[in-house]
Amino acid sequence: MLVKQMEVNSLLEAEQLALKKRKIFRQSKTRYLARAALASMFIGFGVIVAFKTGNFFYLEHSPFTYPMAAITFGAAIILIAYGGGDLFTGNTFYYTFAGCEKRWIGQKSLKCGFTVILAISLGPQHLPF
Repeated sequence: MLVKQMEVNSLLEAEQLALKKRKIFRQSKTRYLARAALASMFIGFGVIVAFKTGNFFYLEHSPFTYPMAAITFGAAIILIAYGGGDLFTGNTFYYTFAGCEKRWIGQKSLKCGFTVILAISLGPQHLPF
């Protein structure tokens, strides 16, 4: 019984997150686009740094190669959460679940989804190389 209640609470929270993201989209499409681009940049940065970090250990044939790369990539995920970025995978789940619950249906969810896809393609272009 407790497990089922915990599951219901989590799903209700996911639905609320979808509605929160819709509110952000309605308030400012530029802000919504920037949040998704920020997440994309941090993921790109995290992948680059994880490979570079792992490479140092790989060259020495260390058993810590993969754990160090994973820890470094985890730091990028923390930056996304701290910076308020929107990842495509999370948004897709939120929008789909809210749509299944009949809380958010129609073109607005598609517009939000396409905005995230656009931002993901724009984000890595602004990484400093």
